[in-house]
Order: sequence, then structure tokens, then C-alpha cells
Amino acid sequence: MKILVIGASARAAAKSARRAGFAVAALDLFADRDLGEISECEVIERYPESIVEQAKRWPHHSILLAGGMENHPEIVAALQSNHAMIGPDAAQMRVLRSREQWIRWVAELGSPDWLRFPTTKPEKGSGTNSAKHPTGRSGYWCLTPFPDRPHSPDSERWLWKSSGSAGGMQVFPANLQARDIPSNGYLQRYIDGPVLGITFCCSPNNTSILGVMRNISLQEYIDKAVLASQQRPFLYAGSIGPFPIDTVTAQRLTDWVDKVALSIDYRGILQADFILGESGHLYLLEFNPRWTSSMELVEFVSGRNLIREHLSAQLGKRDRMTLPDHDARSSGFEAIKKIIYAVRELFISQACSDAMMANSNWPLTWDDCHGRVAGWSDIPHPGTRVEAGSPIATAWAIRSLAEQDFALTGKSSNLEPPQDWPEIDELLQSTPIELE
Repeated sequence: MKILVIGASARAAAKSARRAGFAVAALDLFADRDLGEISECEVIERYPESIVEQAKRWPHHSILLAGGMENHPEIVAALQSNHAMIGPDAAQMRVLRSREQWIRWVAELGSPDWLRFPTTKPEKGSGTNSAKHPTGRSGYWCLTPFPDRPHSPDSERWLWKSSGSAGGMQVFPANLQARDIPSNGYLQRYIDGPVLGITFCCSPNNTSILGVMRNISLQEYIDKAVLASQQRPFLYAGSIGPFPIDTVTAQRLTDWVDKVALSIDYRGILQADFILGESGHLYLLEFNPRWTSSMELVEFVSGRNLIREHLSAQLGKRDRMTLPDHDARSSGFEAIKKIIYAVRELFISQACSDAMMANSNWPLTWDDCHGRVAGWSDIPHPGTRVEAGSPIATAWAIRSLAEQDFALTGKSSNLEPPQDWPEIDELLQSTPIELE
């Protein structure tokens, strides 16, 4: 099988497909240097309008969707008329991305004593000045002034979310007065607690949890005013894990997601984002019916290949697979990925790009991951212009914690915050890039 990965960033899924032994091509927004090392790749010329025509250059490839594509079911529908799809079809994707359906599933399939949906209400915006993402590393969205408007007394506990947002790109505190406001959005009550990306495998006979990662938001490690972090504090900036959840909650989650998958006849890998509230309740945020950013970390703390598991579940063969011996409760590994954002406009030098490539050896097999290892991914080409507030590259680290108990305890995670990983600090210090 040949696989064409399509999305805002295709690199992580492409590497997983390569590790699984498939020939890989990719369409994404950057066509980064390290992606070109493992695949044929092209920059998406006009996102998302040009995707269907560009995909026709790989007529014999099956398509795997990556970030951002969940918001374009009409593009998915057009793609599936010419290609086999590895993942949900357009109809399933529409259901999996319906906020009304999320609320219905929680109400009908969930249980009020452990699973909830944040209080949500629609709000009509008054215009937008959002910009399409051009080629290169410029910002996804333009921040524009928005006139004052009345808010409830507890407006600081509400968030404004765009219906087409991905990665926290358009999630703002509701009392902000300077921001980009698309007309299609809603208000949602803020819930304090870690955001968990939970990866499930929905096979014909059962659903299982493959890994739990905690999201890192921009506000956790950057407070530079030039990044407008107060305007985009919830921007996705990486993941860390595995995050422990108790066995009772894990079973409830797998039973619930199994019902969701059965209701739409879905098989394969699926991620859902939850907030673990102070009360211990889980609050569903959204379903992500595509390859997600944290899945590569799940692979290296579990020893599994998610592309292979995804295909096996879709083909009904997962029960007959020989899986690796490692899983998230016994591997003794934890991993982090941290997206590095530019604090001012910069251009990537040849020396910077070369230094990143020299430290880009993400392990291709479980056996390659010994003790501690760190490196760069999503590496820009020399001469790339990066706007302030836009991503430069991804720093990652995997380390062995043989003495740490990874049993699911149900207690708060003891994972170190992202700023306390010396592996990442050493990587940043060794690379000639302007980060401060």
C-alpha cells in the first residue's frame, strides 16, 4: 500500500507510515526539510482549495488525513471519489465533528456522574478578518480589533471558540477586546484542569485506549508580549505523557467510545480531547477523526505503530495481530514534544537548518529508543521566513524512567512541566537560532 498524508502538518503521520513499511507521499503547509527526507512532498498551494487537484498526482495512494482536515468534510468527500480513505469517510467525519452530536452522545451514552459537556451557547459574531494560510511559515490568523460588547459578570470564565478552529488557534477568553472573531463560533464555559488527548482504537470486537497525553498550551512556557499570548493563550504548543487515569475511568471511556463508534459504524484510530476537572469529572471537548499531533508520542511510550493498528482495525484483523510487548503501563518511558514559536520575525539560516537536521534522528524503531534521546522535527528550509507568533520547529525528547511506576493510579499526574526537561534545554542551547 502507498499512503498520501494530507494536512496542516503531515510529518508525524508520514514518519509513522514509514516505520510501518509503507511508501509515503505528503501534502502539507510547509513541506519541511525532514519531511522531504522520508517522502515525496508538496506544499499545499491554496489551503484547502487546491488539495483535491494536487492529490490527483498520486492516484494510486490511499489517503490519511492529518491536522485541520477535520474541518473540511467537503474536501474529504471530493478526495474519496478518487482515492481510498484510511480513516472516516466524509459522512462519518461530519458526525464526529458535530458539536450538537457531542452533546447528544454525552447525554444519551454517557453518565452524569463522570462524563459531562461544558456549558455551551451560540453567539453570533459580527464579521471576520481571518486570513487563509499562505505558503511558508506565516501566521494562520490575523488579530484585529473587535468593538466592545456586553459580557456577563463572569465573562472571564467563558471562552469564545471558532467552529472551524484547530489546535486552540481560535480559542480566546470571552472578555478580550482585541482579537480575530469569525462569524461562526460559540461561547463555552471555561473548565479548569489539564486537557487530555486520549487515543482509542475502535476494532470490530472492542475499543481500547492506546495512550493518554496531556496537551501543553502556549501560556505554559511563553509569556512574551510579542507573541500576543494573552490573545492566543490556548494555542497548542505540544504534548507530554503518558498521563495516568484510573482503571475505572479508563473502562468507562472505552465503553462509551465503543458505543460512539458503533453508532456510526466506525473502525480505526480515533482521538478525543477531554478536560479533567477539579471535581474529577471528565468534560468532552471534541473528537478528532484524523491523525493528531500527540499520536507519535503514544507510539514511543507504548511501542506500537498506530498506522498499522489503524489499518488492522479497519480491516477487522486487529485481534489476529501480533502486537509489541510494550505498552504505556510497562514501557518505563515518557515523552514530550514542544512547538517552538518565534518571538519576532526571523529568517532561518543555513547553519540553523543544518544544526536541526543533524539532530533530527527521531527513532525509527522501538529498539532505537535507549535511555534519553532528544531532537528536532518539522525543520524549516534555509531562508524560510517565520513571522512573530508562528511555529519555527518542534523539539522533542524521550527518556527512560525505569524506576517510575506507570500504573494507572487515578491521581494527578506527576509529569514534570515542559520547562523542566533538561533534554529540551540542551537542544535549544546547541542550536544557533534566535529564540529569546
